Amino acid sequence: MGDRWMKQINFDEAGTDYGEHTAVVAAVIIDADKQFRIVEQDINDAIGAHIPEDLQDGFIFHAKDVFGKWKKRYGWDIPKCNSIIDAWIDIIRRNNLPVSLSWFPKSFHLVKSLGLQPNPEASKSFGNDSAHFLAFALNFQQCDDFMAEFYPDEVASALVEDCGHMKRYIRDMVDNLKSGEIARVLPGLIRGEITHIKNAVQFCSKKDAILIQLADVAAFSFKRYAHKNPGGERLNNLLMGIPQEIKLVEQLPLAGSRLLWRKP
Repeated sequence: MGDRWMKQINFDEAGTDYGEHTAVVAAVIIDADKQFRIVEQDINDAIGAHIPEDLQDGFIFHAKDVFGKWKKRYGWDIPKCNSIIDAWIDIIRRNNLPVSLSWFPKSFHLVKSLGLQPNPEASKSFGNDSAHFLAFALNFQQCDDFMAEFYPDEVASALVEDCGHMKRYIRDMVDNLKSGEIARVLPGLIRGEITHIKNAVQFCSKKDAILIQLADVAAFSFKRYAHKNPGGERLNNLLMGIPQEIKLVEQLPLAGSRLLWRKP
């Protein structure tokens, strides 16, 4: 099952703040042989077109910084910030890169209801970390399902933005997904074993794995939508390729995943 190593899956998370109610994880899938150089050049072109010259050398894109420290440092207005974010989303859309989004609520009581036993003295941290753990599990499951359905004779490797103390949990999560253990413990959430994502997860910085930047902008855009932050609906519409003037009326489920991709 899978005799060609073709796909690379780049993961990033958003919503790590304890005060936010939902953990969001995004993954961008790329055919490394056919698309890597093209997409890498697209990112470099976007930097040249949208980022001040004195910031371009060694520039690493972080979507939250566009509306944060860079906006303050350079006095950017909102249209300027939007144009930068839009340029990175356009790279995803122009190259028709599959985007996998997943989300899970940071609720102590909901997590406990799944049969997990939190430490009462650290319930806040537990709810945050466990939500990210489960959002990652949902996303890995969806990416593996995508591979199995559309590219059954190929396998993929996974690159994840270096996420500090969560690395050990994510490594264990992937092992348990491959063995089917998580599906046995949480059958209503995870459907089965993953079979097309091979080898251990590689944890990288955006400097060392440039395409994680695209997962960053996808996670940022969907998180703003999920949290009803200003501009979130516009970003989510743009990410999904829906014209900006069409208003979404969808009610997001409490937890779940969705795949954004137009089959060629």
